[in-house]
Amino acid sequence: MSFTRMDQGKIEDWMAIGQAVTQRQASMPGIIKTMLLQLEEQVDGFAVNQLHHCLQTATRALREGAPEEMIVAALCHDIGKVISVENHPAIAAEILKPYVSYENLRDHPHSPGFSGSALLRVEWVRPGFAA
Repeated sequence: MSFTRMDQGKIEDWMAIGQAVTQRQASMPGIIKTMLLQLEEQVDGFAVNQLHHCLQTATRALREGAPEEMIVAALCHDIGKVISVENHPAIAAEILKPYVSYENLRDHPHSPGFSGSALLRVEWVRPGFAA
């Protein structure tokens, strides 16, 4: 872009930026998959790595008949650990926000407003426990 200040951008600049952002956004499923695969390297003292834990959780949700969005939320609930363990729930929620409904994010076990209603019957799986 030819401008150095946001207020100097022309409509053509913003159109080009919009197209680039749209292309990047289309690649998000691949980026999320890469983040999931990086969890395989994280064990953090548990009996299984964090990818295995996420797969356990998603498998349990699937077996219990959870809606697809809840299965996605269960699978991706710890992807924020790739960036920061301390605030991984907020990171994961922000990443999933465009793809998962508010209700399923709210019922995500790490969310501040977690009610547990959708996952109580899924029996949240912790690392080291079989799904």
